[in-house]
Amino acid sequence: LAPGAENACGITALLHLAEVLSQRKPHYSILFLATSGHFEGLAGVNDFLYKHARKSEYFRDRMENPIDFRLFISLDLSSQNDQVAAFSQGTFYSGWATDNYVKNLMAPYARRFHRYVAAAFPGQAGSSRFIDAVAPSKQAWKDFMPVGLALDSEAPVFVGLSAISLVTPDDLRRRVDTPLDRLEHTDTEALARQIQTIGVILLEATRDPGLFGESALQLKDQGHSLAGQ
Repeated sequence: LAPGAENACGITALLHLAEVLSQRKPHYSILFLATSGHFEGLAGVNDFLYKHARKSEYFRDRMENPIDFRLFISLDLSSQNDQVAAFSQGTFYSGWATDNYVKNLMAPYARRFHRYVAAAFPGQAGSSRFIDAVAPSKQAWKDFMPVGLALDSEAPVFVGLSAISLVTPDDLRRRVDTPLDRLEHTDTEALARQIQTIGVILLEATRDPGLFGESALQLKDQGHSLAGQ
């Protein structure tokens, strides 16, 4: 049995960020989403997408309550590092192969996120808080992900929607899914620092009129549904 303390870092951050942003007047509408089934093939986020957010005409004709969004931001946090990194992909759909198309599409968002953090925390404080792992200088995104991670943002990208993940980098997550994954082993101060950094990113993004720039790049809906007997 795994108590799941590290796995609770993401929902902890989500609830706090929802409370903070509810007290602001963002330039854009925000939908907060908590899903289950992450370790069952991203079942929760895929269920949401298939019911509410597909680009394919086949699926859109079957959706009762379509929800259109410009950008999906997922959280995949742990507490053994106090930094936050932006990733355009994980390892669920394509393994460790780099998807340069998605990378180029998501890179402008990561650069904006970096500027937000640098402005809020001048000097070394900003650079030590946030890592652009979408298009890092002289490195690859894999250098900041020591163990394969299935990121919820991979599911929207797979069905043709823009998505990026904010992730705790450089953490092997050794206690995850073990009996040792208990509260006393979590670093709450490191998690709080990450939440503060993400808070700055979201607050600045929601009042940035230039967040959504024009791009000739378009993702395709690659999801299909099969049925048989």
